[in-house]
Amino acid sequence: MDFKGQTALVVGASRGFGRGVTESLVAKGMTVTAVARTREDLEDLARKTLARIIVADATDEQAIERILSEAKPNLLVLSAGTTLDLRPLHQHTWETFSRTWEVDTKLTFLWVRAALRADQWLQHVVVFGSGAALFGSPLSGGYAGAKKMNAFIAEYAAGVASASVVALHQSPKKWNQVSYRVSADGLAPVHA
Repeated sequence: MDFKGQTALVVGASRGFGRGVTESLVAKGMTVTAVARTREDLEDLARKTLARIIVADATDEQAIERILSEAKPNLLVLSAGTTLDLRPLHQHTWETFSRTWEVDTKLTFLWVRAALRADQWLQHVVVFGSGAALFGSPLSGGYAGAKKMNAFIAEYAAGVASASVVALHQSPKKWNQVSYRVSADGLAPVHA
């Protein structure tokens, strides 16, 4: 992919993988819009990379529609999520257990749905996941299930999207990339 002249929108760009992706894409010549809730972290990112920043809640439906419409990205990267709450199952409440569903899965659903509705300019969607979606995570409550659902959302979207949709899962040993392609035989994962 030639990055120069291309635009990206990175959701969850203020820290972690999202920040790293933003820094890398800007360094390769891409125009990047960085979205996150934390203004201070975004302003620091903007000073270091010249990325355009938008402070917003990644689960705000109206903000999602507006941001996608304004940014018109060629690449959408979803890396946002809630802080992991590690504790044994019997110590979770429904609120702590389902937090990743209410944040991570909700934002993946909302952004991917909005991308499918406005895909005339969008070429690629990357959904960051977790090895927990592949192997489980006994101390993380609903986290593994939420991350698996995010992979399903990417798979379902790939079946109807004109853009490529990729789910990336970090495992303790390696990155697992699962892409989905439509063929005459139906939807099938393509492992890279």
